[in-house]
Amino acid sequence: ILGWANFIIDFCHKTQSSDVWMAFLHGAALMHLDGLGLGTGLSSDDADKTRRAAKEFLVDQVPPEKKDISIIGFVDEVCDIGKAYVSTDSSFGVKPFVIQTGSEIIPNNLKFNM
Repeated sequence: ILGWANFIIDFCHKTQSSDVWMAFLHGAALMHLDGLGLGTGLSSDDADKTRRAAKEFLVDQVPPEKKDISIIGFVDEVCDIGKAYVSTDSSFGVKPFVIQTGSEIIPNNLKFNM
């Protein structure tokens, strides 16, 4: 819970945002929802159902006048992502989680091992 509260405070402070509800929702996803089903013995389907029910509950806590912008990318991580996607020469991300790009050139021949 403290990590969630910390995320809300840091998000609002660092982004100069007053959208506490967006921070509330995305903080819940990072701190609680992303791990649902891990190590619990729940099947993938049961974990998905639990996650969806939890998201619906959290969205129901958001005042109606704040739901339009606050829930972008929360209920369905892919839905409406184009409206919030940012990719420029100096930054990239999904609003409001946008970071500055660095000057390091990324080689085309990167190899990863899994």
